[in-house]
Amino acid sequence: MTDTLPAIPAGITHPFIEGQVYRERRTETVLMLENRIRQAYRGANKQRVRMPKRFYMRVLAVMKEHVVVISTEDPRARECFYPVEQAAHFVETGEWLPTDVEPLAVMRVPDGKLSPAQLARMDKNTQLIQPLIDMDTEALLAKTRWPVIRRISQERDVEPAHLFRIFIRYLQGGMSPQALAGRWFRRLKGIGLGARVNMATEAGVLRNPAGRPRLDGRKAYVVLDMDVKKIIAGSRKYFFAGSTAGKRRRAWKLTVGNLFLDLDCSDGVPSDGELARFPTGSYPSYKQFCYWSELDDDFEMLLRKLYGERRFELWLRRRRQKTASKVGGPGAVFFVDATPLDWHLVHQDTRLPLEKKAVLYLVTDAFSHMIVGFYLHLGNESYDAVSLALLSAAEDKVQLCARYGRKIGPNEWVSACLPTRLAEDGAGANYKNGMLVKKRVIRGLTIVPAFRPDLKGLVEAYNSALAKKAESVPGHTNGPKERGDESPVALACMDYFESNRLIISWILQTHYHVIKDYPRTPEMIAAGLVPSARNLWDFGLTDRAGRRKTWPMESLMRWCLPTAKADLTRDGVKYGEMFYEPVPGTLPKFNDWCANAAENGSWRVDVTYHPASYSWFYLHDGEDLVKMQLAPRSQRFASWSVADYEGEKATSAVAKALYEGENEVRDIAHECEQQQIIEGAMAKTKAVRGSVAERRRDKSDRAENLADQKHQIAAQGVTPPPSGAGQPPASLAELQAEDESEIAEMMEDAS
Repeated sequence: MTDTLPAIPAGITHPFIEGQVYRERRTETVLMLENRIRQAYRGANKQRVRMPKRFYMRVLAVMKEHVVVISTEDPRARECFYPVEQAAHFVETGEWLPTDVEPLAVMRVPDGKLSPAQLARMDKNTQLIQPLIDMDTEALLAKTRWPVIRRISQERDVEPAHLFRIFIRYLQGGMSPQALAGRWFRRLKGIGLGARVNMATEAGVLRNPAGRPRLDGRKAYVVLDMDVKKIIAGSRKYFFAGSTAGKRRRAWKLTVGNLFLDLDCSDGVPSDGELARFPTGSYPSYKQFCYWSELDDDFEMLLRKLYGERRFELWLRRRRQKTASKVGGPGAVFFVDATPLDWHLVHQDTRLPLEKKAVLYLVTDAFSHMIVGFYLHLGNESYDAVSLALLSAAEDKVQLCARYGRKIGPNEWVSACLPTRLAEDGAGANYKNGMLVKKRVIRGLTIVPAFRPDLKGLVEAYNSALAKKAESVPGHTNGPKERGDESPVALACMDYFESNRLIISWILQTHYHVIKDYPRTPEMIAAGLVPSARNLWDFGLTDRAGRRKTWPMESLMRWCLPTAKADLTRDGVKYGEMFYEPVPGTLPKFNDWCANAAENGSWRVDVTYHPASYSWFYLHDGEDLVKMQLAPRSQRFASWSVADYEGEKATSAVAKALYEGENEVRDIAHECEQQQIIEGAMAKTKAVRGSVAERRRDKSDRAENLADQKHQIAAQGVTPPPSGAGQPPASLAELQAEDESEIAEMMEDAS
């Protein structure tokens, strides 16, 4: 470049020469270049991306006050202007080291050894940017070069971003056409949508329209870089992967209406008639929308294949808008999530620790951030617990709190409804087969991955807040532990009902907390609304037409309560240790069932119960549910809950274990006494009759003597004495029995 001024200010002893290469050693610059290189090649072939061991830059021009340099390693390099004094200081301190190394491989090839293809490529690229080369130093200024780039792109039908990249490569090669002979542009393949859009953004010029021109000669809408971002944002907001083409067209209409034409789409999708009122070239076509949305989906699939599903969801996922800014009002979307209770529970009666771990289910409203329901479940995560948590969301909160001994006013906790859409994960994912979904009470169900807490960050934040609250509860399990600390099980003192009252108190307190960073609308700002859960709920019902879906409580209880097995016996339906009978007049054939069970034995039936009360449940009679009440013999269980029943079982188990321990001692004493009695009896028998062997031998001799005597009596022909008059003669068996008794008496006398 000829019009640069290589004059060096006074005191500067390091002149700079155009085209000179320096090695960059400044730490902050090296880190910045590494990050930019990684960002540029994200999604490309890993073997193609190699981090350079040394970073080089080239001097482009030396002006009166500045030295213009450019990095030769960065694929997104731009010119950098340094004051001459600062550049000279970098050289003095060794942060810039002059070197004779040529970083670009193609620049190290002699001109005579360039292949014909390389020469043709060099000539073609040189001709494209020849007007920029003729501008000399003016081409280093963006304001002067971009009009020329636009003019060249229109004349030569070339992408402006491609022209700009060729010119940058020309500068990186020291303003030598030989730098344009390499196939450096292939490295941009696979960079993905991000790099392409950024390239167009940095260029600041129009892109060619996606799709073919219209048949009537009109030009399609020209997509700018900001338009690309709007299209992608609309695709991510209104279109979901796996949807049909009809839903993609719906997403296109919503994107055009909301982001390009400023239509009111609150009532639904804009119709074709509404879009026809605007000129065709004033908004992106459906083909353009599909092009950019599919390109975005392809780039996401590429990242998923490269890094794996889990790593993509954790680190490379898309940034999503807050749910509160997207829902229409309270009751539109509810979040459900389960978290282990961070303190141990004890039995209500025995105060012994519960064996089962408690899990807390929270139901929160996405618009107002209010906790609308909860359920404390004993055991692992389950499908039934989700149903009970939703049932508590629809239940009147005065009755819900009274069940656990907490009295509240009708205006303290006003939420009592079901959502239009539900979002959950974990065991709740199986709720897609739940009765509330089958009955279309809940219109939509979103299953979020368990490792995506950002998709349900509201309920996760409440779980974290409750974990901090648990640190002040005796028997808490979280927090740091030290060697020698008492066991949380030994410190536990909260039973099931006390834990529920504590959770209710905490929930009522959260309704009045001011929510930080809530996305307030202009209407909220104009009304001076303080963003708390209670204020947002009331505002949504009055000004945002919030949706409160209410259903008869009897129907909801039939659909949400858990199901178990019971035995139908002669005394009624037996569930556990309790007996139930139907409400009078509701099941006339129940007496026949009991009579059949008395004759043929009991059989298993399905029942639906509420864990908070054992005073009633529903018996399944085909498709019908019959309400059952406790029999008179089981009225002592009328006020019992799951915790009470578990406590009674634990008490019985403890008492039984103690009694069995005492029985073991009694069994040992009985065995010792039995052994003593047997040993005494054996000693007496041995003293009188001899040892066991002697008695066995004496017994065999007696049997032989008895047989000999029988033969002698039979040989002598002894006849029995005559019987009395009128009496029948004795039978042979009777005579033989008398003979044996006489022989036995004779043997005893002889012995």
